[in-house]
Amino acid sequence: MLVLLYDMNEILMIYHIPKGNDSTRISFNRKLFCYRVQSNSGKFDKITDGLLKKFKKPVRSTVIFNKSKLKKVKKICTKFSIQTEFYKIIKIKD
Repeated sequence: MLVLLYDMNEILMIYHIPKGNDSTRISFNRKLFCYRVQSNSGKFDKITDGLLKKFKKPVRSTVIFNKSKLKKVKKICTKFSIQTEFYKIIKIKD
């Protein structure tokens, strides 16, 4: 049994990007996460700002982020037609 112990102000998002759509995946990741862009044999190196600066990614296609970003994350997911499920995380007390 997997038990997650995080603050109550966090949201767990499980998402699915349609198969075979690399451009959607790349665009979605660049909007949601900070992304490193390199070109010209490494002479140009820039980190783009994504919506989520602080997040946890425990497994593939799963992100844990602060509840205050929920509306903006939903908006980005809708824009890119990403299938999502959102869950509130509650801390289990011993």
